[in-house]
Amino acid sequence: MAALNVGKLRESVLRRSPVTQGLCAFVLLVNILGQFPICYDYLALEPGATLPSQSKLWMLITGGYVEWSFLLALVDIVVLLYASNLFEELWTTIEFAKFVLITNFIACVCTSATFIFLYMVTFNLSFLFHHFSGMTALYAAFLVAFKQSYPQVTLRAAGLALEARLLPLIFVSVLVVLYAIGLLRGANVLLAGYGVFSSWTFLRFFSVRDGAVGDVTEAMAFPDFFPAALQPIIALIGARIYKLLVLVHICPLGGPATSPVKLPVVTDADTERRKQLALRDLTTRLAATPSTPAQIAPLAEVIAAPDKAAGTS
Repeated sequence: MAALNVGKLRESVLRRSPVTQGLCAFVLLVNILGQFPICYDYLALEPGATLPSQSKLWMLITGGYVEWSFLLALVDIVVLLYASNLFEELWTTIEFAKFVLITNFIACVCTSATFIFLYMVTFNLSFLFHHFSGMTALYAAFLVAFKQSYPQVTLRAAGLALEARLLPLIFVSVLVVLYAIGLLRGANVLLAGYGVFSSWTFLRFFSVRDGAVGDVTEAMAFPDFFPAALQPIIALIGARIYKLLVLVHICPLGGPATSPVKLPVVTDADTERRKQLALRDLTTRLAATPSTPAQIAPLAEVIAAPDKAAGTS
């Protein structure tokens, strides 16, 4: 059975684009090497080793992909393949690769910087010289991407209804609980949090789709990641974070969103993207619910109505 599963995994990899195959091959390679303890110590993230005195900067790249268990590495590859299936067609292969590499790298850099800062405050050497690794940041980033691409989807499992827009918050919250009861290391919580923020920043301000830079839709406003009761507070915090990102030249002033809440301009590309999301949503719901042609016809008229109105105006 294990051999059969590995065979199916191999077939799935071969059906993907060369870029995704390369990402999977890299994950597989670093995890094969990582099964040897001496190699794992050189591949996993060690905050102190990234300082100028040691300059093992490759850890900021490899640390986001190597796992302590090879079984987890196979899970990572499956997740990567599933994500490529969801997003490559929507984004293009190059944009998908940029998303994976940039968000994971930034999350690793920020997590290492946080531990270095904690050492500077506490002088506790354990913050500098412990190893951590894994694709936790990418898991969180993929949930943000899922929220962007399928904002109206509700997932149902075990009697629970989970809104796509809240999946990143739920994921981070679960990790916080696991950390609080001692089942998870704090580094994983940091990786997940920075994975959410780095992926949101990339998709909101820098991603390129259909000639448009960034995503100005309401679905990608930062407060929309939280329940309605918390959104006013998050909006205030988000506005200050945005100003800080502009100040350090990470986000452009007057870019796709001058505020994490209010959106200034909607381009033709954004309008088309919204239309495609709505059509995809409708297709998904119709596929899940048996419908007759008589039921579908009024829905088609509703979708076509704006275009007809535009043509007569």
